[in-house]
Amino acid sequence: MDTRMIDGYGLRYGFLSGYERLLRDRNRINDINVFPVADGDTGNNMVSTLQSTVVALPVTRSLGAALDAVADGALSGARGNSGLILAQYLNGLALECSGRAAMGAREFGVALSNAASHAYRALENPREGTLVSVLRVWSDEMRRLGETARDFNEAFLSSVGAAREALARTKGQLAELRRANVVDAGASGFVSFLEGIAHM
Repeated sequence: MDTRMIDGYGLRYGFLSGYERLLRDRNRINDINVFPVADGDTGNNMVSTLQSTVVALPVTRSLGAALDAVADGALSGARGNSGLILAQYLNGLALECSGRAAMGAREFGVALSNAASHAYRALENPREGTLVSVLRVWSDEMRRLGETARDFNEAFLSSVGAAREALARTKGQLAELRRANVVDAGASGFVSFLEGIAHM
């Protein structure tokens, strides 16, 4: 496999690995769910949303075709606030990568950053210290690393640290999270997803 690029096959492997890690962490994520409502279902909602994407994923070399299917699955199967945010992000990414067979780290980093902006615009009242913050920080880090990276996998592995740091900061960004002394559950679910990809 050419690690300098990401194609539909690489996306599929990544999503399956990320989903498996999220599934493993679901109960922990449910337990820290206090914002916007302490209803203990963020882990379930994110698993359900991502399950809709992995079920929809075709076996195709085309990155654009794979992401179109991912976005359709996420939009139709999104559950809860975090699921809706993630679906909008993936839809933005699919639009950015439309028609592309594969992309290198530089191009894909730009696409991720633009997708994060798409997710922000889709929200009526985006709140810092939630999933949208971590999406933006990680996507912007991928864009930064992509400027000089020759290897897509290397850029991705280096970017996960920025997502972890952004997640840790959420504990102090919202009053509800400070009182409960927890990080944002939706953001934690996304970092679990990234970590699953990193360890595939």
